[in-house]
Amino acid sequence: MPDRMRRSLRINIGANIVGRVYTAVCGVVFAPIYLHFLGIAEYGLFALLNSYMIVAALVDLGFSGAMTREIAKLSAVSPERMRDLVWTIGLPYCAVALGLAIALYGAAPWITSLVLSKEDSISDAAVIHAVGFAGIGLACQLPAFLFGGGLAGLQRQDISNGVAVVTTSVRHGVALALLWGLSSSVVVVIAWQAAIALLSALALLIALWVQLPPNGRRPRFQSSLLRDTGKFASSLGGMAVLGTVVMQADKTIVGALLPFSVVGHYMLASVIATNLMAIAQPVAAAAFPRLSHLIATKEWSSLRSNFSLLSQFAVLMSLPVMIVIVMLPAQTLMVWTGNAAVAHSASAILRYLVIGAILNAFASIPWELCIAMGRVGPLLAVAAIGCPITLALVYLATLAFGPEGAAASMCFFPALILLTVGALLNRVLGRIELWRWLSFGVALPSVVVLALAFGMRSVAPAIGHRVQGFVFLAGAWLLCALGAGAAMGETRIVLVKVARKSLRYAGHRYQRSPSLLGRNGDER
Repeated sequence: MPDRMRRSLRINIGANIVGRVYTAVCGVVFAPIYLHFLGIAEYGLFALLNSYMIVAALVDLGFSGAMTREIAKLSAVSPERMRDLVWTIGLPYCAVALGLAIALYGAAPWITSLVLSKEDSISDAAVIHAVGFAGIGLACQLPAFLFGGGLAGLQRQDISNGVAVVTTSVRHGVALALLWGLSSSVVVVIAWQAAIALLSALALLIALWVQLPPNGRRPRFQSSLLRDTGKFASSLGGMAVLGTVVMQADKTIVGALLPFSVVGHYMLASVIATNLMAIAQPVAAAAFPRLSHLIATKEWSSLRSNFSLLSQFAVLMSLPVMIVIVMLPAQTLMVWTGNAAVAHSASAILRYLVIGAILNAFASIPWELCIAMGRVGPLLAVAAIGCPITLALVYLATLAFGPEGAAASMCFFPALILLTVGALLNRVLGRIELWRWLSFGVALPSVVVLALAFGMRSVAPAIGHRVQGFVFLAGAWLLCALGAGAAMGETRIVLVKVARKSLRYAGHRYQRSPSLLGRNGDER
């Protein structure tokens, strides 16, 4: 792989990590501050409306992913058409977003009466206005997703994450200033969030347009581009809908069939497993445009080396911590909650859910490769078949075995996806690359990490001490991460290079720094 491409890949992965971590940390830090200003009732409405923003990813219907793929392809074979593509998709897409914003704001009274319960401490007018502004904010996220996908296709995720960091800072900072100086009303905060969503979309559009190469003419609307992209986007959107249904099915079924005390244990374990599944996402997000670009340029040897490196790196980031939690679920829950009873009750649930997250991590980069190759038809068919089967398994297992059965059943869908992408890899890259991925990207690191984690489990302390438990878990994770990195050839080479550069840099800094010794080694 050329050095320039390696640098770009490192920058994109690093930017994705920084952007996601910063956004998550801001959410955790500012939540109690919002609670202080709004009170428990209005904060509950605020948090609920923000949780509905996940719907925006479904309404997108795969167009942002399609934009990423098409921009990455055109950048390699026909860069002069990229402005036409953005213009062709962006115009109707923004028109649909505008219509959705108007519709959601107008339907706010009906949505309020249908979805939200009555709260005496908040006036009906305030709730309706908050819901209306939340609808506008949801609609404004759609063009932000689209233009962010364009920047990803250009492999400039550093820009999109920079916009995300700035807008997140401005959103929270101005919201707190408004609450402190203007009004401690949830309507003010939601209205400002809608405004910042619009500003974010505009900033991403400007950044994308500046980065696109000029073609010396005005952009043209080409219906053929919209038609071809729409077919691919519809398949991505279908998979997104089915995946979301599966991800939410266990919680819905468990909540309908079991007591709330059991549901609480299940939700605690689910929060950990859901966040673990996001660990590999920075790598997967950087992998998709890179692989699409290499496919368009038919650089098959670079494609294989990139796939091998990225798949092993995604496993290195996620597998050690996941295996440690699978082996030590009670200790993990005790460190997090401080409640020994909860730790014992939810440990088996957490173990099964994290096993499903491990299967997702193994499939993440092969999934991106299959989508980059345009093999969305088989993936959509398997998802359509696996979704109802998973729902039935979760329902029956919950009735028969309780929450542990529901959690174990959730391993079926990612296992099915993993088998499917493995079969597609055999067609796309050949049997040799398939066995190389299975051996060095799945089997070998799994065996090494399992052996190390099993050894750490045999000497694990009791779950009564949180600080001691945290230190032990951190040490177990570090040991497993070193073992996984040493077991995988591609990541071992990268880690050795990074270590050598770090040592060389430290040596140069030491030589230039003032010390107690003179230039000739004589004591001053």
